[in-house]
Amino acid sequence: SVLLGVVAIIFGASAGTTAFGDIFSGNPIQGPLIGALAVLAAVFSSLQTFLKFAEKSEKLRAAAATFEQLHHRLDILRLRAVEMVTRTEVIEEFERIVEQADKAAATNPTLPDRFYDRAHARGVPDWAESLSDRKEDGMS
Repeated sequence: SVLLGVVAIIFGASAGTTAFGDIFSGNPIQGPLIGALAVLAAVFSSLQTFLKFAEKSEKLRAAAATFEQLHHRLDILRLRAVEMVTRTEVIEEFERIVEQADKAAATNPTLPDRFYDRAHARGVPDWAESLSDRKEDGMS
């Protein structure tokens, strides 16, 4: 589907700019150059629309906000756990948070592993490392 769309965009842009290139056909350099630039501009703008980069970016931003909210709820639970009367209360609240996280994971887009690998290579800790660091610091 994507490959077919990309090919259609390239052929459509080529056909649409042929007439534009004919205007400058008298100049052996200017005609092909302007024609090539027009084709590239049409291809890139069509690809941007076809691949829906803006839409994907917005979905990922919304997913990040959802998971950030869940992260805050876990932090608050960790602080409130000391005040809660029973262990059962803590577990029930934790289960509600996990249920929301599962729903969010099922309905939100995921990033390819290469993004995680790139962040990890830059020294950004993953959530499990973050939790173990907190335990070592006595924060848990």
